[in-house]
Amino acid sequence: MHQVLHDSLQYIEIGCGTERFAIPLPAIREIIRMQEITELNGCERPCVKGVINLRGKIVPVFSMAERLALHEQPCSKSTRIVLVHYTEETVGVLVDRVHRVLQIGEIQPPPSRTGSGAAVLTGVGQTETGLVSIIDMEKLLHDGSVKGGGNVDV
Repeated sequence: MHQVLHDSLQYIEIGCGTERFAIPLPAIREIIRMQEITELNGCERPCVKGVINLRGKIVPVFSMAERLALHEQPCSKSTRIVLVHYTEETVGVLVDRVHRVLQIGEIQPPPSRTGSGAAVLTGVGQTETGLVSIIDMEKLLHDGSVKGGGNVDV
């Protein structure tokens, strides 16, 4: 029997390819339209797309699709950069689209046999339009193999 967690947090529902994910609202600083990303020469991780200049501050940006081993879609009018707080820094997460703010009442733990992508999930929630995977931003962003601006592990 699965343990059901009751949660009153609000989330932002995002999309990568055909997958739906939710990021806890308190983790999000802002959501911006796609802008030019400057590539970092010598970056060993393909999910790190580069950096952007956000009002004079250099912010590392990575592709959520590549980080989760999903097929990355070409950028479109709906592509967004979700700016999140991580270890005292701001990091940009490139997503295909941002859907809406939602509240998920019951969250079940992620299935244990779903591959490496499940390692970054805190659970799966039911919404009126179907299931949504809830991302643990700490696990998604922490890797330690590449340093972004400041102490950011992206």
